[in-house]
Amino acid sequence: MRKHDLSFLNKYIRKEDFFKNFFADLFEYQNFKDLDIPSKGGVYIFVSKEQKFIYPKGESRVIYIGESSNLRRRLYEHKSKYQSIKNDKKYHEKWWDYNRYFYMIEFGCDVYFITRKGPQDEKNLESDILGFFYERYRALPVGNSALSIRR
Repeated sequence: MRKHDLSFLNKYIRKEDFFKNFFADLFEYQNFKDLDIPSKGGVYIFVSKEQKFIYPKGESRVIYIGESSNLRRRLYEHKSKYQSIKNDKKYHEKWWDYNRYFYMIEFGCDVYFITRKGPQDEKNLESDILGFFYERYRALPVGNSALSIRR
């Protein structure tokens, strides 16, 4: 885990909330059900293990920022999709619209997540975090589309 992974959040949110909820190689775990991932709503960030991506205003290892009303279920869905694409020898022919998984497979993937606090809406939290990323790097993460952000 590297604290500079989330440096774009410096002035906006307590990074400690993310750092206590970190899994290296989450999608490689065999016993996903044994992991301490809450069924609460929140935001998650997929980060490349080594590769930095070049943005107009710097470099970042962030691949994707997402939200869910149930983090446990959503991260398990991502794990299932990741595994099916990784194990399919012709995945590049079938899954062209899932570019975030290509980055995860090629460069490895760690996951940070944060649960929402009180009445906070996870979609608004995700939009805020995407906005902070955009303000810092002048682009969205490589795995996010323009439809990800709601302002």
